[in-house]
Amino acid sequence: MSLSKQALTRLGTFARLPGISSCAMSARGLMCTRPSSCRLFPVFSPVSLNRQYASEARYSDNYRKPDMEHTTTEAETAKRLREHNTSGVSTRAWMIIGGTVAATVAFLVMELLPGRNASGEERLYASTGAAVDTRPPGDTRNVKTMLGEYGSELLQSHAPLKAAHTHVNSIMLFADDPNKQIITHGYIAHVNEDVMYELLYDSDRSDAKLIGVKYIITERVFKGVPETERKFWTSNAYAIRSGLTVAPGLPWSMEHKLMTDLAPTYSKAVSMWDLYKDPLPYGAPNLLITPTHDGQVHPRLIQERDARLGVSTAKEREHRQDIPMPKLLPGADAWETGGAVQFRAVPVK
Repeated sequence: MSLSKQALTRLGTFARLPGISSCAMSARGLMCTRPSSCRLFPVFSPVSLNRQYASEARYSDNYRKPDMEHTTTEAETAKRLREHNTSGVSTRAWMIIGGTVAATVAFLVMELLPGRNASGEERLYASTGAAVDTRPPGDTRNVKTMLGEYGSELLQSHAPLKAAHTHVNSIMLFADDPNKQIITHGYIAHVNEDVMYELLYDSDRSDAKLIGVKYIITERVFKGVPETERKFWTSNAYAIRSGLTVAPGLPWSMEHKLMTDLAPTYSKAVSMWDLYKDPLPYGAPNLLITPTHDGQVHPRLIQERDARLGVSTAKEREHRQDIPMPKLLPGADAWETGGAVQFRAVPVK
């Protein structure tokens, strides 16, 4: 008697996996000659394979290797399989429980360390040069909240958040008051090769606050933007070439390639929370713009950013002189020609 063609194909595949060499075929299916040390996962275990193929596979001594001895009885084989299955399940269960407990303890320890749960800090307010407290009102996160967040992280999908991966840091200006400037940490996600969005945070820490969003499009797409819409968009070329925009942690070659790709793009950025002014997201959103020439950004703000990230804007600028400056398309950077706009809350009927 012989195995069905489908069963032979599947068993041939498993026979090449690590650990299968200790398993032999018998009249009852696969039986493991050393069940206590089998290195296969449950789905590949002799028990699983036996259940899967027992109904369709018929075995004979023709499929046994001549150098293997089969002296065990069917009762002994069944006993070994039961012991293998039981011990494997219990071991895996304890590993899962132990891993979960260890991860939970590590998570709580890290969250409760000083400075990890401060929900803010003092930062430089570029308009006045004074340090301001950016902590919003409210109680500090407690253990119950942390456990709930940890459980959600384990059980729920966070695909949209995981899509925002590339971290960039920059200095942005308020459209109606360029002297008002903020340091932003952005996380970029690609909608496609020509359209991206960037989530703007006030820091790169675990307690960072979402303060706005930036949409980025390539030069090719911007050419199709209506004239009436272009006044909301700003060019990114100068911020890239001057070193004001950096990608913390990336090797130089990767960062240089990223900045070369971002140089000929345009962005529309909106801030919903002015941390340097309000303890909560009050009022209408603010349109943000990127610097376009030297002398616009306060030197003290650049120094603060460089010190925090361990970067040098001057060196970044020097290394990016080979990045070409694209020609500015009409309508962008309207604030430079007296066409600055800003959002306002107006009554509606």
